[in-house]
Amino acid sequence: MTTTPVIIFFLTMAFLVSGAHLTTVTITNNCPYTVWPGTLTGSGAQLSTTGFELASKATKPIEVAAPWSGRFWARTQCSADSSGKFTCATADCGSGQVECNQKGAIPPASLVEFTIAPNSGQDFYDLSLVDGFNLPLSVTPQGGSGPNCTASNCKGNVNSVCPPELSVKGSDGSVIACKSACLALNQPQYCCTGEYGTPDKCPPTNYSMIFKNQCPQAYSYAYDDKSSTFTCTGGANYWSAVVGSADVRPLFFFAVLGAVSAASVSLCFLFVFCCFGFFVVLFWVQCFLVFCCAVLCFVWVVPSLACGVSVALLLFWFCPGGCLFWLVVPGVAAVSWSKIILRKNQSLYLKISMVTRDGQFIQIQFSGGKCDVIFNIENKCSYSIWLGASPSNGDAIVEHGPDTLEVLTMSDPWTGIMFARTTCSSNASLYFSCETGDCRTGQIDCQGPTPNFPVTLLNFGINQGQVSYEVNLNHGFNIPVRFQPDGGSLVVGGSGACPVVDCIQDLKNVCPSPLVATNKNGMYVACNSACDALKDPKFCCTGEFTGPACKPNEHSQRFKDLCKLAHTYPGDNDPPVYKCSGANRYYLTFCPS
Repeated sequence: MTTTPVIIFFLTMAFLVSGAHLTTVTITNNCPYTVWPGTLTGSGAQLSTTGFELASKATKPIEVAAPWSGRFWARTQCSADSSGKFTCATADCGSGQVECNQKGAIPPASLVEFTIAPNSGQDFYDLSLVDGFNLPLSVTPQGGSGPNCTASNCKGNVNSVCPPELSVKGSDGSVIACKSACLALNQPQYCCTGEYGTPDKCPPTNYSMIFKNQCPQAYSYAYDDKSSTFTCTGGANYWSAVVGSADVRPLFFFAVLGAVSAASVSLCFLFVFCCFGFFVVLFWVQCFLVFCCAVLCFVWVVPSLACGVSVALLLFWFCPGGCLFWLVVPGVAAVSWSKIILRKNQSLYLKISMVTRDGQFIQIQFSGGKCDVIFNIENKCSYSIWLGASPSNGDAIVEHGPDTLEVLTMSDPWTGIMFARTTCSSNASLYFSCETGDCRTGQIDCQGPTPNFPVTLLNFGINQGQVSYEVNLNHGFNIPVRFQPDGGSLVVGGSGACPVVDCIQDLKNVCPSPLVATNKNGMYVACNSACDALKDPKFCCTGEFTGPACKPNEHSQRFKDLCKLAHTYPGDNDPPVYKCSGANRYYLTFCPS
C-alpha cells in the first residue's frame, strides 16, 4: 500500500471547543481505507479511549478535559491473529489490543501533538515527523488569536520520496512508512545528541530536508521549531481543512413553526443520540448539530449544505421509547454527496424554538456565509505530474500519479496561475527539477515563483466565491488541460451557464521547429510561444504592435486551430475571460480524453 492522492489521502483531526473546561476532539478519517487511531496522554486526565477503529470517511468525537497534553496518530493495516493478538503494519503501539493502553506509537509514525490550556489560555499544537512518517495529517484552527494561530498541514507523500535506507516496506514490497534518519541510522548528527546536542550544532540534514520539502509546516528533526510550532490564544476551535474553512462568516438563523405536510418527507440520516441529565444531544455531522435542553433546541450548521440553500425544514419526532429522530425534506438540504459544499458557523447563536409534540416541523432560514471554492484536480495522463501555483495556494498535494484525484478547497481571495510540471526528479544533492514548468526553487513545493516557459497556464481570480478563469498559451504549451465548472452562472464574459475552457490536443505534432523546446537529450518536451522563442515585437504585441495593432500570427494560429477555447497570443480575447458564480465545484483535468 502506498500513500498516493487517489482520494483525499490524509487523516484529518478537528478539535472543537465545547465548553470552558471540555474540548471535544473529533478525528476524521479521509483516507480511502480503515485506520486505527491511537492516543497517548502526557499530562492531564486520561481520555475515554486510547485506540479504536475508524472506517474511511468516519468520525469519532473524544472529550478532553483541559489542561491536557498528549498526542494522536493513526495505525494502518491492522488485524488480529488466531490468538486474538492485535498488530498493525505501521504505528503499532505494542499493546496487542485495539486500545493502546497508554503505550505510544512504535516509529515511524506521523504525530499530532497538542497542549490544551485551561480557561481560554494559549494552546500549542504541532505536526511531528521526528519519529518518521506513515500518513499525511492536517490541523486547522478556527477562532482564537495570535500570529501563529494558523493551519498546520502535512499533505505531502513522504513515502513516495523516501530513500531505501529509511524505507519501511509492506508485504507487497511497497513503501508503507518512512523512518527518520535518527531512527534508521542512529547517528548523533541526525539525533541531535552528544556534540550535536544544541540547535546551533545540529542543523537540518539532507535526510530531514526530504521530510521538510514534502511537509514544510511539520517538525522534520529535533530542532525544527521556527516553522513548526503553532499557538492559539482565546479558546480556539480546531477544524479539519476538509470539514470546514476558517474564513467562512457566521451563518444566522431564525425558526418558524409551520404546518407542513409530511407526505414528501423521507429519512435523510439517523444518528444515535446521547443523554446528559436533562440534555438530549443529537449528533449528525453531515448537516446540523441540534442541541436540545429538555425540549428547547439550538442549531449549529456544520458541513454540507448545498451552495445556494436558503431554507431547510427539520422534523423532530419524539417516540415512546425516548428516542429522537429528525428528518430533512429531500431536495432542500439533503443533497447528493457529489454536490456537497462545505459551510459552517463559528458559535452558538439563536434560541430556535420549542419542540413540544411528535412530528413538529421547524423551518430554518439561513443568511450570511459563503460557499467554498472547490477544485477537483485530476491527472488522466499516463505519467506523473507535479502541480504548481504562483503565488502558492499552500494546500495542494504536489505530486499526482496517473489516474489520481485531489479535492482542493481554494484560498479565497486568491489570484494567480496554476500549471503542471513534467518529468521531475531530485539529483544526488536532493535538488528537485523538472523538464517542463520547473519553478527553480530546487524543492518539490514551488512556494510561489513563476515557472520556466514553455508551460500551459491556467489563470484564476477567486473572490467571495466567484471565479474568473482562462487557459493561456501565451507562454507556450507543455500539457493538455481542461477546466470545467459544475453548475453556476456567468457574471462576466456573457450570460447563462459557466462554460468549459480547454486545450485538449497535444501540440507536439504541429509545433514549428523554431518553437520546439527539447530536453538535455535533444528530445521534444514542449512548444514555446512565438514571443518567447523569437523575441519579435509583432509576436509579443510590444512597441508599435500594442493595442489594435496586436494581431494573430502564423504561429499563434496553429495553436488556435487545435485549441479554440484557449488564449494563444497577448491580444487574444476569444473566448473572453469568464467569471463564474454559484458553481458546485470546478473540474481541472490534465490530459483530458
